Amino acid sequence: MRIQGNDLMAFFTGGVLESIDTPTAPTVSGTATELDTEMLEAVDEIIAELGKVLTFWVYPTETYNPATGKKTTSDATQYNKKAIPPYEVSLKYVDGDLVKVGDLATGVPAKDIEFTPEKGMKVSIDTAIWVITRVAPIYSGEWICLYLLQLRR
Repeated sequence: MRIQGNDLMAFFTGGVLESIDTPTAPTVSGTATELDTEMLEAVDEIIAELGKVLTFWVYPTETYNPATGKKTTSDATQYNKKAIPPYEVSLKYVDGDLVKVGDLATGVPAKDIEFTPEKGMKVSIDTAIWVITRVAPIYSGEWICLYLLQLRR
């Protein structure tokens, strides 16, 4: 906060404030910690050994065509990634809205991932197509080491 003329007396006796400084968010270095590098490797190794291959369908950003008045997308890129073997969400968490009966949960390691999992993205498990309804990134410190996903048919 700045006071007109830098006069503290003006402030206490009803002087006018020039302006209130804009608050700024604290910044962090973003430098990986030892835990980040160890957890990223550990999560990737465990899932590589015990995981199941899922196919993620990543569609490029839609472009608007003013001639047709429609949005167009090109073909999807498929990424085969090892993930936590999908499992049904426990019935105690089913609320009929955010979590429904039959929803699956899984997780994909963040190490060397070519895309960021997003809500609405399609995922193939064996022959079934599922849609991501929720993404929860898990941080090991500064970095994301795992993306937890909720899937629905």
